[in-house]
Amino acid sequence: MINCEKLSIQDRLSVNSFSFESGHCGVIGPNGAGKSSFLKAIANLVDFNGKCLVEGDVAYCGDSASIQTDMDAQEVMSYARGSKAQDLAYLNKLIKHFNFENLLTRRVSTLSGGERQRLNLICAFYYDCKFTLLDEPTNYLDPIYVERLSCFLQEYKKSCFVVSHDFNFIINICDRLVAFEDSQMSFDSTVDEAVSTKIFDKIFHKNFNYHVIDNKRYIL
Repeated sequence: MINCEKLSIQDRLSVNSFSFESGHCGVIGPNGAGKSSFLKAIANLVDFNGKCLVEGDVAYCGDSASIQTDMDAQEVMSYARGSKAQDLAYLNKLIKHFNFENLLTRRVSTLSGGERQRLNLICAFYYDCKFTLLDEPTNYLDPIYVERLSCFLQEYKKSCFVVSHDFNFIINICDRLVAFEDSQMSFDSTVDEAVSTKIFDKIFHKNFNYHVIDNKRYIL
């Protein structure tokens, strides 16, 4: 359970009330609207006013460019579970799914942006927390890995939040959607309602086209 009341961060974020139990929640909004601040407050990575109670552990996956270390990728992964029992079978599944086998001994400083992002995602999922917070997880990724991430999340049993400007990614992996405008949470409902009411048009001041092809939603 996550329960926020009168949550605020200076002029960057203001959430009057928010409650979340489980599922996949997408987070949308223009640049600077408060999306990342919201996730960081849930992860307790920033100071805030008000209340944000989180029952359960949290894994946060942010900007992969912030990973600054001389360690190799395999060493970084070894820190992901800390004192928890090592589930190497699960780790190997993640490594294989994100096609990282040939990069394990590479120093993080030599990895490309997309390779760092895949490492970031592997570590976030390997933490195996109750809540996983993904802030722009498709950044730097080639289309093949965006699709692999989408497939992974569609089968992912734990709860997660996904901040993204990739609408087609969000609406096909999430069941709930919140939207931010001017640092305020202005929408909180199901993805079905977000699509049927064309909330994306309102938030981004643009007329999008909505389609369903082979049971997959598209916003163009």
